[in-house]
Amino acid sequence: MDCCGMDLLGAGLGAGIMALIFAIVIIESVLKGIALWKSARLGQTGWFVVLLILNTAGILPLIYILAVAKPRERDRAKLQ
Repeated sequence: MDCCGMDLLGAGLGAGIMALIFAIVIIESVLKGIALWKSARLGQTGWFVVLLILNTAGILPLIYILAVAKPRERDRAKLQ
């Protein structure tokens, strides 16, 4: 044990958790940025507000990008 009562295994576990949290934050930020951009571009104000307010570790932005925005973009391209 060190002076603070944490052994080396505990310190390593804490660093691993911090790295995982950091990775989740980066992925969430990228997915949220893409989803917000697509929802604004497609004029979907409701989705924009929901995506902006909720933090879902990338799950909701990923669902939006893959399930909602893709069909809308295809429909928009057909009209042009």
